[in-house]
Amino acid sequence: MNDTIIKLAKEAGFVFWSKEDVNPDQQIIDWSCNYDNEFDKYSKMLIKETIKQLKLDQQFKPCE
Repeated sequence: MNDTIIKLAKEAGFVFWSKEDVNPDQQIIDWSCNYDNEFDKYSKMLIKETIKQLKLDQQFKPCE
């Protein structure tokens, strides 16, 4: 999973697996929780991060 995606998911409040032996399929996020609020927050943060990256990309775009 992309480091930025993990960072945003942590900030949004998703629950992450540690080193538990019961971790199914070596998942990063514990999907057994209800993430309605966290997913809404994550989605908004992801949109802001995407816009930020697009602006940075445009700043460094070489002249054609």
